[in-house]
Amino acid sequence: MRLYKLPAIVLLTLTCCQPEQEIDWEVDNIPERLVVEGSITDELKVHTVTLKTSAEYFSNREADVVSNAIVTISGGENTFNLEENPAGSGIYQTTEEVRGEVGRLYTLNIDIGDPLNNETHFSASSVLRRGIIADTMISVLYDSPFIFNDVDTVILANSVIGYEPEPEGDYYIVNLYRNGTLLNDTVDEYNVVNDKESGMNGESLFTFIYIENFIVGDTVEMEFRSTSEAYYEFIKGIKMIANGTDPFGFSGPPANAVGNIEGGGALGFFNASAVTKVRARVIRQH
Repeated sequence: MRLYKLPAIVLLTLTCCQPEQEIDWEVDNIPERLVVEGSITDELKVHTVTLKTSAEYFSNREADVVSNAIVTISGGENTFNLEENPAGSGIYQTTEEVRGEVGRLYTLNIDIGDPLNNETHFSASSVLRRGIIADTMISVLYDSPFIFNDVDTVILANSVIGYEPEPEGDYYIVNLYRNGTLLNDTVDEYNVVNDKESGMNGESLFTFIYIENFIVGDTVEMEFRSTSEAYYEFIKGIKMIANGTDPFGFSGPPANAVGNIEGGGALGFFNASAVTKVRARVIRQH
């Protein structure tokens, strides 16, 4: 049987003319998988890895945590042990403050007691790439030339003075804080850029424009975390899942974003980053 695409108005008409009936959705039975979220940076601090399990597509409950796992992060001659803290939380932290080194490959190893998707060992590797060198930042409010929701607004221009290393091919997670609070803390606001498309490559001054509710005197902080093209693509996949791509909902849910966790079809990402932060007080254009 051939399947033809029908205009939306035709589909709506056909739907309205049919008697009401209960639809029994049939979905594939997908085994539980391990879901990993973790990172190591060049900051001296306690680093964290979170372990959970995947849930069924129509599930409306919190994902189960994975407890009592053996978790380590190794790089070169160093191996950092992580302990579950608090017990039963699925949150694993390094037993002391540690830092990663730029240029080094770090490997996350996870061993669990009860198999998930017939696997008990999982791993992921990530190179801690160089980061942006940022010295200072100037944050200025300007009158916006645009009107949003019939309201005049202002824009925040953050001009960062420093250096973005050449050659091209560097990727960054860019976080924005207002008075110590992270603003892009949801998936649809994740911001990962590359030096080529953003025009930063080899530059000593780069400006980021935001439409946010800043006022004069606010403290604004920008945080740049070096990352990989693989993580860039992973975030694009996550955002596609979160936002959807079909306004009529006929295409079904998108596939899982492809992470870097190996073993048992595990989901998620382990990322190594060099971190650079700059702060400024917001001023107004005169």
